[in-house]
Parts: sequence; structure tokens; C-alpha cells
Amino acid sequence: MKQHMPNKPNRWGYKMFLLAGGESGICYDFVFYTGKGNKQEHGFCTDIVLDLCETVPRFINHKLYFDNYFTTIRLQVELKKLGIFSVGTVRPNRLLYLTMKTAKDLSSNGREAMDHRVTEVEGVELCVTR
Repeated sequence: MKQHMPNKPNRWGYKMFLLAGGESGICYDFVFYTGKGNKQEHGFCTDIVLDLCETVPRFINHKLYFDNYFTTIRLQVELKKLGIFSVGTVRPNRLLYLTMKTAKDLSSNGREAMDHRVTEVEGVELCVTR
């Protein structure tokens, strides 16, 4: 179960994914990474988050926040279908066909400048903001 993570201070260790509360910091669920599995329905990151969300009650306005490692359009759509709202930072290479203002253009417009796009994917409305 030990994994090699070359960019970490301790290169060999256990990889674990957690579902934790925002205010309390309490761990509600966790998954140990044991290597590549046979079950890949939506992709590695999306499947990990969906596995962790199995214990989250549906359709009562729970909100999930995650970083750019996990954020994909597929994950946003699947969570919304389950009745779970989600927010995440996103890597630019995951939004290939989206044209937005560059960071340089926005900085020249002043501190409050922003750009956003709204689209619908499989009946789910998604918003991207820079």
C-alpha cells in the first residue's frame, strides 16, 4: 500500500483522501489509495470524490469544496445530479474550449475586474469565473 510520491519531503508513504467538515475539521469519511483499481467509471479524481460522497445526504443543500486536483466538469455534473452543490478551483487545461480574458487583461482593468462564462452540460448549469 505504500506509494512513491517524488515531490513530497517523505517520498514513500500512504496516500489517503479525506472528506472533512469545513468549520469543525472532523473527518467524516476517508479512502486509502491502494493502487490502480479495475473500477474506473468517470476517471480517477471524479471516482474518488464520488466514493467519499456516498455518505453525504442528498438534496439538502450540502456544499463540497475541493482544489484543482479534483475539479473536473464531469465531477461537477455528477455531484449536481446527486443534489450536492460544489465549488472548486480548476486547472486551465481542463477547460480546453473555453475562451476567457487572460490574467494580464484583467489586471489592466483594475482590482475588481472579472470575467465569467455560464454554460449548461447535461441539464446542469455551470459557471466559471476568473
